[in-house]
Amino acid sequence: MIDAFSEFFTRIIMDFDPLPFATATLLDRIGRLTQAECFTDSLRPVQWSALRWLGHNSAGKRTVGSLAEFFGVSHSSASRTVAVLARKGLVSVDAERTKDRTRRIALTPRGWDALSQDPLRRLARVIALLPPHEKVALHNTLTDLLGQMTVPAKDDDNPRPKKGS
Repeated sequence: MIDAFSEFFTRIIMDFDPLPFATATLLDRIGRLTQAECFTDSLRPVQWSALRWLGHNSAGKRTVGSLAEFFGVSHSSASRTVAVLARKGLVSVDAERTKDRTRRIALTPRGWDALSQDPLRRLARVIALLPPHEKVALHNTLTDLLGQMTVPAKDDDNPRPKKGS
């Protein structure tokens, strides 16, 4: 597989190490397979992600604003996701606003039940089969990659043609 990437990119991009791109392609493929499994009869991938986030955060952090910030989306987009989850009976939203005018969100028993059927558990089971040192290395590497990917790219990191050129 790496030979095919090497040949392809040697023709397109000079002085390019094909292994990082081949690895990025594998991560993309795993992500797409996992996302596809998150399209269930009742939920979409973004809704599963929101449920996971709510399940892993303390009550004080579970607000629409914090959800929006974590996922890098607008407040209105996060609010729509929470509203859908509330209509499905998976979360409850406090009617009372706090001093800072936010409303707290909580998983309902039905929401916790849904998380027990989370499609992401399949990927977790596959990772669990790795030897302990590989699990730790994978976790640390992916944590580092995520940290680097959440920093805005400089213009020279991802050159794009300027409009009109």
